[in-house]
Amino acid sequence: APFDGKVASIVSTLHAVGLESTEGIELLIHIGMDTIALRGNGFTPLVREGQAVKAGTPLLNVDLDAIRAAGHPTATAIIVTNGDDMGELKMLAEGDVLAGTPLFKF
Repeated sequence: APFDGKVASIVSTLHAVGLESTEGIELLIHIGMDTIALRGNGFTPLVREGQAVKAGTPLLNVDLDAIRAAGHPTATAIIVTNGDDMGELKMLAEGDVLAGTPLFKF
């Protein structure tokens, strides 16, 4: 998890997780592109909907090799779904980043 909060949703095909921070940021993490087609293959949830999480809590185990073997990119989209309600967004990092790197702040 990128912040303290709770798991708002896990899609049935396990390729995306919705989170809500304790400050009210709503975030969608979508692993890979077109990975809905994998129907959950290569994804193992480590949390459940409604669960409280702390920054650094693992959310999913993802088999990146399986995603690549199926012909899908492994790029992960991180989307603030309520950004219009949060004020000005300042990007802190872009492109390929290491785990734990702050990405943005409001």
